[in-house]
Formats: sequence, structure tokens, C-alpha cells
Amino acid sequence: MAKRQRGTKGARQWSKLHSSKRRAIRNRLASKQLWLCYWCGRPMKQIPRCNGSLIDEDHVTIDHLVALSEGGDPFDERNLAAAHHRCNHERHHAPGSLKPKEAAE
Repeated sequence: MAKRQRGTKGARQWSKLHSSKRRAIRNRLASKQLWLCYWCGRPMKQIPRCNGSLIDEDHVTIDHLVALSEGGDPFDERNLAAAHHRCNHERHHAPGSLKPKEAAE
């Protein structure tokens, strides 16, 4: 019997969520945070709606605080934060390298 990887169900559920719903969640989170990055506290930019647009480092993304691969809930807003693409990427590739802006102050 093959081993089931942790978190794969949540990741599949998240990736299957229609892009307009992910956009709505992303914009709602960013608005709650006054369009300031969860990690660095600097302003974020909204991603344009046109298809094929490149994501800028300052565009807002959804960061799963507990990674889906670690069993984090893909839809629980307590597990979601709006963050710059750059900060989200940096945190993903260097866990523990960033602390939330509120905690850092």
C-alpha cells in the first residue's frame, strides 16, 4: 500500500478552488490587513485581473501560515494571511526567516 502524504488533500482542494474565489479571499484578507504585508508591514499591490500577467514581487498573495503540506487548513482564515509574493516565497524557502510584523515590533 502506498504511503499517503500529509496535506495533499488540502492542497488539492485549494488548487481546485476557482480563481475568482481565491481572488475574493485574497482581497478580503488584504483589506482586513489594510493592504499591508503580514510579514514585513509594507504596502501590497493588487494583482491585475488580466490573464497572463506576471506577478510582481509586491503583489498580494495568500500565505498559509501552517503549510498545506504540513496539514494546514486551506480555508480556515486563521491559517491565512495576505503577504507580498516576495515575502511568501522567502518564508517558503527559508522557514523561520520571517516573523509577523506585529511580533517584530
